[in-house]
Amino acid sequence: MMKNLLLTFLLFSIIACSSLKTTQKLLAVGNFDQSINTALGYLQKNRYGKKAPQYHQLLHEAYTKAVDQ
Repeated sequence: MMKNLLLTFLLFSIIACSSLKTTQKLLAVGNFDQSINTALGYLQKNRYGKKAPQYHQLLHEAYTKAVDQ
């Protein structure tokens, strides 16, 4: 029982971190539209989540870079 709980927690933590890192990588590569869509998808689900300020900042950066391009 404890192993299943630990495995589930580990899986959720990996999934939660991967979305933010993926958005940052997309922004660094120059794929602004996909990074905007990823950030918006997170913010629509978790508007007041723990990582919402980070996604908001990424969204703002991606938008300004997309407009400049």
